[in-house]
Amino acid sequence: MTGWRIGCVVGNSSAVAGLRTVKENIDNGTLRAIQFAATKALELYDQVIPPVNAIYQRRRDIVIDALNSNGWSLERPKATIYVWAPVPERYKGSSAAFATDLLDKTGVVVTPGLGYGQWGEGYFRISLTYPDEVLTEAMDRIARN
Repeated sequence: MTGWRIGCVVGNSSAVAGLRTVKENIDNGTLRAIQFAATKALELYDQVIPPVNAIYQRRRDIVIDALNSNGWSLERPKATIYVWAPVPERYKGSSAAFATDLLDKTGVVVTPGLGYGQWGEGYFRISLTYPDEVLTEAMDRIARN
């Protein structure tokens, strides 16, 4: 259930109070099922989190290694379920043009950075939530492009 997230805030009491006021007026809080799942994940941290982290590290390495072997020069992100990369120079910074061309030529879907605002333009995002085999196939298709 990507997109179902939970978090907390700790800090200056007036800043936290301001955030609480905003949150109380723009949403209804975190779905209870997510709260229960987060509680269980914290209780089972040692059993659940390290194996999940290993999966995402392996998938990150599949994507980063493949992109770097095909002309990118990317550092490995430390903690993420996404890889962000700059679009190739020939697309003149247009993330939408790159994403469209990649889909048309390879059948691989990436998210254009423009959808995340002006600072996302010129980049694209690859999700690491897909199985290793799917990511490997996508990277092979990108390499053949």
